[in-house]
Amino acid sequence: MLLDSMRPEPRKVAADALTTAITAHYPEFLTKDAARLDHVKARGFIRSKSEFYLVRHHVDILEGAAGREAELAQFYELIDRFEARGK
Repeated sequence: MLLDSMRPEPRKVAADALTTAITAHYPEFLTKDAARLDHVKARGFIRSKSEFYLVRHHVDILEGAAGREAELAQFYELIDRFEARGK
């Protein structure tokens, strides 16, 4: 939620720093998040604010990464549909 209030460029830097710190100190967290993200993708929609922030954070990490455009497009669609529902 904190990163959501940031402009895109600083948000990307902050998301990368957070991921680096988590990877170094709590790698199990990333494994759990990856599993949750896989469930959201398989289901095809975001069910809660918590899932929204999970997907949004993953988008922040992927933006600007080469070769991830198709995955980003899928996440953008999930986000757009969730926001359109007004949750």
